[in-house]
Amino acid sequence: MSKYRQHLSEVSHEPPVVPMYPVLKKDLTFSHEGNPTYCGKLVNFEKLRMIARAIRSVTKLCS
Repeated sequence: MSKYRQHLSEVSHEPPVVPMYPVLKKDLTFSHEGNPTYCGKLVNFEKLRMIARAIRSVTKLCS
């Protein structure tokens, strides 16, 4: 998976690009499982930003 990420960062890619969904699943899993949803009584918006960033990167590649 790291070779896929490295390849995307090195190559000038124009949409559409076929995304590797296992990479997205890994990013989403680590973002969700590795970060608390709440910090005390406050919502952890950084966690939500990380999830949104992962989804946004895939939608950019597909459109």
